Formats: sequence, structure tokens, C-alpha cells
Amino acid sequence: MRYKTAAFSLIEVLWGVLILSILIITVTGIFTGILTSTKKSEKLVVATNLAQKQLEYIKLMDFSDIPCPRDFDGRNSGITGIEFKSSYFPPYPEGQPAPLKEVVDGITYYYRVQTRDVTGTGKLIGVVVSVYWDKNIADTSGKNFVMLELYKAQ
Repeated sequence: MRYKTAAFSLIEVLWGVLILSILIITVTGIFTGILTSTKKSEKLVVATNLAQKQLEYIKLMDFSDIPCPRDFDGRNSGITGIEFKSSYFPPYPEGQPAPLKEVVDGITYYYRVQTRDVTGTGKLIGVVVSVYWDKNIADTSGKNFVMLELYKAQ
């Protein structure tokens, strides 16, 4: 009497390993994408909160205390003859011309606060707060920044 034994052939085992490998690689790729997206979202939330904090600080300032028009990133404004004279949001110690920055969870976020006279009469000021990370503050071509705007009337 002969017993029939059921077994997988080598070809069947190889096909099973191939299908299993494809599934594992696909799932790993999905999880990697999710982790990357989560890290980017965390940076975006932190940058938004930092920009909002700066805008709240500016909301509390008197209208006359907001210099306009200016670009407050620790460098000169690009307007001939106008330089920054320790006018930072928030105020920095005298003689500290460094860009506004804050480190959160090991990541350095840079601020850029710009003001402009919206109406030309000096009665309405627009304030734009930009927060950058992972790149040069002067480069606005990338996606690693947040911009919030506030209008303040006299």
C-alpha cells in the first residue's frame, strides 16, 4: 500500500516567497511614507504655532510701537540707508543682530517678520510672519515654511 504525501514543490515555495516579499516591501513602503508625512506635519504644526505666537505678541503692541515698513529678520531691509536698530519681535538684547530663531525638539525654526503700510496713510499696517525650517531663511522656493498675516489698524 502506497501512501500519497502532500508536499509543496520547489516552484510553489519560490512563488510563495516571491509573493510574500512583494507584500512586505509594499507594506514597508507605505509605513515609511506615513512616518515621513507625520514628521513633516509635526514641523508644520510647530511652525504654525510659533508664527501665531509672534502675531499674538504683535497684537498686544501699541500701534505706534510697530515700525513700518520694515523687514525684521536680523539683516538689513534692502531699502537703501535703512538698517535694523535692535527692532525685533520679540525684543532681543541690544547689539544682537542674529536672525530670530527658536529651537524646538532639536529643529531650528527661523522667523521673518515683515510690516507694510497697506493704505499708504499709515492707518493700517499689514504684518506677515514667516517661519522657516530645514533651509536658508532667504529661500522661499521650498515648501518648508509657514506664512501668517495680520492687519492692525490705528
